[in-house]
Amino acid sequence: MTMQLADSYWPRSGFDRGNRSHVPIPGPEKGEIVLEVTLPRLRRKKKPSRYRGGCVISDDATLRVIFDCILSAITVQGELLWSRELKETDGKRCHYCSLPVALQAGQSLVTLQHTIIIVDPQGNILEHIRIHGPLDDSGPSPNITYDHHLIVTCIMGEVLCLQDHHLSEIGCFGYDILPPAIYDDDSLAISGYYGTGFCRVRQDGQKVWTTELHEADLLPTINRQQISAVGSRNDNVSAFVSSDGVIIGKYERASIFAEYSATEWIALSHDYVAKLSIEGNEIWGYPLQVESNWRNCQPIVDGVGHIYISTKNSILCLNAQGNELFAVALSEPLQGGLSLIAPGHLACISMGKLCIIR
Repeated sequence: MTMQLADSYWPRSGFDRGNRSHVPIPGPEKGEIVLEVTLPRLRRKKKPSRYRGGCVISDDATLRVIFDCILSAITVQGELLWSRELKETDGKRCHYCSLPVALQAGQSLVTLQHTIIIVDPQGNILEHIRIHGPLDDSGPSPNITYDHHLIVTCIMGEVLCLQDHHLSEIGCFGYDILPPAIYDDDSLAISGYYGTGFCRVRQDGQKVWTTELHEADLLPTINRQQISAVGSRNDNVSAFVSSDGVIIGKYERASIFAEYSATEWIALSHDYVAKLSIEGNEIWGYPLQVESNWRNCQPIVDGVGHIYISTKNSILCLNAQGNELFAVALSEPLQGGLSLIAPGHLACISMGKLCIIR
């Protein structure tokens, strides 16, 4: 089994294998909600605000939207093409799932607590692979290497590789392991929380290097120069690591990142967004009036240098100098991440509705 990311505007959370969240197309300029689509959901006692969701765009230019463990195909005009409840291999309802990955030929992939599911363009299940798990419950899409192998991570620390229907363990790195970022040579940047620490690992399990950041627990990002950025909530710090494992700088906030340019980052923490130099020196900062959705939602940088950030109940757009261009108020808290789905169009989920902003 080989897997290839769809050639689309937004095939997975984080946009690409490096979790760069830097998209070559322009994002919204007006800051207005132009479409709301009520998403299918299960009949549960819990309110829909309890369930994370998000979307990717397939190579047939239709959205794959996950919410309440239901995967739906929706056109960018808001037409629901199909929806399917995702269940474990034993038929039980799932407790959580990842955001989707859009694969080539209109296929999509989602992980549940104990299952990897691949769905065809019509919503039929192609693969239903049992994993002892439990798999990662943090929300981001799993990652796929350049040589087309699926990488999944586990709550108990294992990182697994699926290749030609064979599942192998790369290693155990701590616990609550987030999806790794992938270097150009297909090695992995892993936040080995309370285990190996932040490290670079080959697919055969060989460690290339480890760092002193032993409690790295946030999503790693690798820029085009193969420099990585990662945060630690316990240490309230972020580190910037060269391709050979040398920490070239630190930033005194636990943050998640997007690549702004070859020499700059955008860093998002719970109450602050900043543009940083490659070593972590602040170029400008922007205090947030409302706590951001930072642990589940990277900032996005678009093709003209605009920056999109989600707070609990709004979406904020800043320009290259850190000035606010617009803010979109949401009636209910955001549920999951942002997706730049087409030129001038951003998507998110709020109170069980898919919202498209231009």
